[in-house]
Amino acid sequence: PALLLVARGSAVDRLVGLELGSSVGVLSLLVIVQGEGRPSYLIVPFVLVLLAFAGTLVFTRLLRNRP
Repeated sequence: PALLLVARGSAVDRLVGLELGSSVGVLSLLVIVQGEGRPSYLIVPFVLVLLAFAGTLVFTRLLRNRP
């Protein structure tokens, strides 16, 4: 559903798809890290959270300029 929103939705729908995809990605990476039992891999989901937040801010700023 997130890819469908990003690919075919309006600008606001694409933003929602971006948020949904990043949330699912972070949660799935956290589950993989817990399953592997390697706490050193926790940096990957945390970096993804920061990048997703920055991407949302950039996308929202670009969306603001549209009529």
